[in-house]
Amino acid sequence: MSDEITDSVTAVITRLKKLERELATRLTRTESRIVRGFAELGVDVGGEPGWVELNDDDRVVTVNTLGRSWVILMSEMERLGAQHYDKFYDVVFDGEVIGSVKLLR
Repeated sequence: MSDEITDSVTAVITRLKKLERELATRLTRTESRIVRGFAELGVDVGGEPGWVELNDDDRVVTVNTLGRSWVILMSEMERLGAQHYDKFYDVVFDGEVIGSVKLLR
C-alpha cells in the first residue's frame, strides 16, 4: 500500500513539474509576441540606458525598473556579458532579491 501511494505521489509531482515547464514556456512565448508587436509599432521596448546592472561572477542582475520583459532582460544580460547559461541569476530590485531568471541560450 505504501509503495502505491509513493508511486502515485511521484506521478503527480512529475505531472505538475511538466505542467509548470509548459506554462512557463507558453507565457514566455506570449510575452515575446507582445514585445515584438509593440516593437513593430515603434514602441521602445529596450529601456533607458543603465536600467540593468550585471554581476556575472555572483550571478546577480540588478534592475531599476519592473517594466521590462524577461526576454528583454535576458537579451540585455547577454549584451552585458553574462556567461552562465542554464544557470539562475538572482534579480534584485530596490535592494531586495525579487526573483530569479535562468539565462537560456
